[in-house]
Amino acid sequence: MIKEVNINDLKINPINPRKISSDRLKTLQRSIMLFPKMLMEAKLIIVDEDNIALSGNQRIKVLKEEILAKDTFFWKVVLQEDDRYQSMSESEREQVIDFWVKWVENPVINVDIQEGLSEDQKKELIVKENKEYGEFDYDKAELLFDEVSLVGFGVDAAQVCHFFGGDVEHVAQSLEALSYLFDCVIHHVGIEYWSE
Repeated sequence: MIKEVNINDLKINPINPRKISSDRLKTLQRSIMLFPKMLMEAKLIIVDEDNIALSGNQRIKVLKEEILAKDTFFWKVVLQEDDRYQSMSESEREQVIDFWVKWVENPVINVDIQEGLSEDQKKELIVKENKEYGEFDYDKAELLFDEVSLVGFGVDAAQVCHFFGGDVEHVAQSLEALSYLFDCVIHHVGIEYWSE
């Protein structure tokens, strides 16, 4: 059953078998913030009848801890690390921020509530939802995005580099250079922001 639920009512599952690094959490945050329709409509968080996540624990964490609990300045800091955000016009960037400012006022999302599952079925669903069965077809992925973009989307750098014939260090250096440039810009923007 699909239902609109306040994010504060959702609970991270204590037996969630997945973990996420702080870098990957930021990548997920950028993904959510720049493509909220995926979260809100296309790939719903799955919960049980007690609002405990069966799938989507990391998305709940991002929504509660990185979006709801922080202000627009911190969102912009994270978003600046994304090529898509950097290439947006000022108006488009404002639309992204405005969407989330409005969402924070009424932080609800659609969730898929799975009722009547046994504890064993819940555990099986948790594992199956967190298991990656397939793998990327890099021939097709190459037609969509370059290696730095794919890594920026959260695809494993070693796998991307293996396919593209590059090396992880090259992609890491590209991302590091972008990050350094971003830090310089944020430092400048942050000084202006805090002095207002």
